[in-house]
Amino acid sequence: MRIAPYDPFGHGRHLHSAQEWTDGKRLPERKSFYEAVAKTLQGADQVLLFGGGTGRSSAMEMLLADLKAHHPDVAEKIIGSVVVDAHHTTEDKLLAKARDFYAEFNQK
Repeated sequence: MRIAPYDPFGHGRHLHSAQEWTDGKRLPERKSFYEAVAKTLQGADQVLLFGGGTGRSSAMEMLLADLKAHHPDVAEKIIGSVVVDAHHTTEDKLLAKARDFYAEFNQK
């Protein structure tokens, strides 16, 4: 299954909040965004997240926290997360990282 990014305004990979950033933390995205992601992932057997950033500023971590809180059935399908340079990672590089992840995952 291939999921195409939702990009109605043509901004590509640039996720921005309309509000100011404060003390290094990313402000939460709109609830409708998380609901749309959860709905899209509803039927997945496994989910591997990719994101750029770590800690409290990570949109990937905020998504995971929201899924755990509001969609535990989807959150339990998440088998891992991989931090990437979102601005310089091609689709081929993402596939390579996914293959590396699954190679290690299947050895466990």
